[in-house]
Amino acid sequence: MDLTMRVAQSVRSPSLARCILSVMKKLEHVLEGKLACVVREFGFPLASKLSLLAQKWGNSDAMAWVGDVDFARYLAVMKLDG
Repeated sequence: MDLTMRVAQSVRSPSLARCILSVMKKLEHVLEGKLACVVREFGFPLASKLSLLAQKWGNSDAMAWVGDVDFARYLAVMKLDG
């Protein structure tokens, strides 16, 4: 795949395109599985802690952070990046 991206502007072979697509779908599945695991194990617990802290500081809107999937995903991505 890396070689294809380096030497070709587009893929003309339908067979090669199918192979590349198949590999990309498998990679997406593996990465999504890892992300879902990090969201569950890190994102939601951290969102809960941050929510409690923000509520103690007077932010009543922070109650919604506990169940906010996007916020938990953001925290998980930041964990993966760092």
